[in-house]
Amino acid sequence: MHLLDSQQTLILLPKQTYSFANSTEIQVRVDAGRVWITAKGLPDDYWLQAGDTLSLPPSQHIVVEAEHAFARLDVLCQAPRAPKRHWWQHLLAYLMPAIAARH
Repeated sequence: MHLLDSQQTLILLPKQTYSFANSTEIQVRVDAGRVWITAKGLPDDYWLQAGDTLSLPPSQHIVVEAEHAFARLDVLCQAPRAPKRHWWQHLLAYLMPAIAARH
């Protein structure tokens, strides 16, 4: 199994499978062909064809298989999101320049 942590294009032959894990949220976009996707922890399997896109959460074991023809798909990794700030962190960031100027 491969670990994908950057954008990658996969080209699969008919009936070929590819197994990988993702460390961040990913988006799978099918450019050509038709693929079956299953992921550990998700309740459903997915059939995607050219033009379809699927978002998958991080840390999943994912298996992709091309149907009867070759398939080309792009796996796009999302940048990790910064933690959400609390209201007081915004206020502190706003006040810090004024406080620093007084000293």
